[in-house]
Amino acid sequence: MSDVAFAVSYNLGMAVPYFQFENSKHENNLVAGQEVKSRSYELGSRFPMGAFTPYVTVSGGKIKTTPAAGVATAERKTRGIQIGTTYDLSKRTYVYAAVGQDKNIAAALAGGVGDTKNVTATLWAWSTTSDLLLANASVLPR
Repeated sequence: MSDVAFAVSYNLGMAVPYFQFENSKHENNLVAGQEVKSRSYELGSRFPMGAFTPYVTVSGGKIKTTPAAGVATAERKTRGIQIGTTYDLSKRTYVYAAVGQDKNIAAALAGGVGDTKNVTATLWAWSTTSDLLLANASVLPR
């Protein structure tokens, strides 16, 4: 298993743009002997405004599984966008709401799934001592 990640951000005052990249390789826990390699990126910006911090992100990547006995190689690309905001309740606790869409682009595999699209809306509360999902809704368009 290997995982290499890199991230950078810069505070411009009214905006904090950031970029992160990750490259990983690990064994698939569901299929013995199958290896999964992934490469992903995220580009976005946060806009601090007092207790509110709206943000927008775009992401993409590639996931490749290598063959195992009786399992074919599969490769797919992912793309996504998310818009949301956080609201600070205290120094250590905040809530956030976000809506986003992601798309997996893949050749249809025997017995598998080709392209998929998912739209998600989420409301979370987070603190240094707990993580609480308040609401989550996903829609899979036809």
